[in-house]
Amino acid sequence: MTLPPNEGLQYAPTTRRTLRRIAIHRCPQVRRGRKTDANHLVESKSTRGVLIDSLWQTSPPNHNPKSLGRSLITKHHKCQWCFTQDPATHNLYTVSVWTLRAHLGKSTPRVRESGPWSPRQQYQLEAGVKMLKDRVVIITGSGGNIGRAYCDGFLDLGAKIIAADIGDQAELRSRHKGNPNIAFAMVDISNQKATDSMAELALEKYGKIDGLINNAGFFKGATFGSFMDIPPEEWDLCYRINVRGLWQCCKSVFPAMKKQGNGSIVNISSNTPYKGIPNFLHYTSSKMAIVGLSRSLAREVGKYGITVNTLCPDLIPDQDIINQQGEGPNQRTVSERCIARTQLPEDMVGAAAFLLSKHSSFITGQSLLVNGGALFN
Repeated sequence: MTLPPNEGLQYAPTTRRTLRRIAIHRCPQVRRGRKTDANHLVESKSTRGVLIDSLWQTSPPNHNPKSLGRSLITKHHKCQWCFTQDPATHNLYTVSVWTLRAHLGKSTPRVRESGPWSPRQQYQLEAGVKMLKDRVVIITGSGGNIGRAYCDGFLDLGAKIIAADIGDQAELRSRHKGNPNIAFAMVDISNQKATDSMAELALEKYGKIDGLINNAGFFKGATFGSFMDIPPEEWDLCYRINVRGLWQCCKSVFPAMKKQGNGSIVNISSNTPYKGIPNFLHYTSSKMAIVGLSRSLAREVGKYGITVNTLCPDLIPDQDIINQQGEGPNQRTVSERCIARTQLPEDMVGAAAFLLSKHSSFITGQSLLVNGGALFN
């Protein structure tokens, strides 16, 4: 099995007699059956990386070997050769807790080649390494803070991205200049021709559409106050973007997904309708409409292998929101959470990636609230 060059963490499950294995890359220059050469084991680029020999030699004399083994399971190990050579020539090796015990206090543990990976192990490895490997995902509203987090996170997980936004996305373009796995589109989602062109770009660039995340929405420009004071024009604008625009994006990607026989649509709603947030009636009701739309759409397209789910973020403040509303709303929201901290854009990436991956292919019509435990659903 060939693994990407920048992935050091590997997973191998517990076997009989609690034998835990730690997968590492070993330089092919080191012969099988010999001790590993410390010069070929270096600290990973990950902040969790640690040189196995350094951990070994600096452990106190009364250190529990079994505890040492468990601690090593979460560490990244890399071969120096891996950073400069073709990873396709590497072999995957493992070292066990029992081997660690046998060599405790000595210079380095021996390594032995792992056996064939079972289908379950293969599944777990792929899930941990590249959940979205080679999946083509369209992200609307990619120019905002949360949209940029989706783009960065999905690219790290191996996806190919169509970043669609009504703005020019200068920051995102600059960050990913020259990256062949991301293409940009200027799209007004309230225009059906524009969303159709967005889907055509994905097919022209990458040949398929595996996922759509409907992240674009009308929020920051919305009036916060009594329902009696909402301008009718603003109400219509809110629904034209949050509901009609989302529906049009779904229509645009559906023919390609139907032809493929699979696809994942993730519609971004909000915690506001579940909390019944007052003085924000047009926004809150439009986000609840997305939940109903997603459930009904899931019934319609499920026979084609397409899943439709709703992801509901809580308040994710940026400087514009703080300038507009102050610190009060975020402080109140944080105080309600089980995990009492400010929610970040990156907190949405894992849940969205899972719903867009093949690992969620039997989950549809569901709403997932990402809020640190502020509200249970």
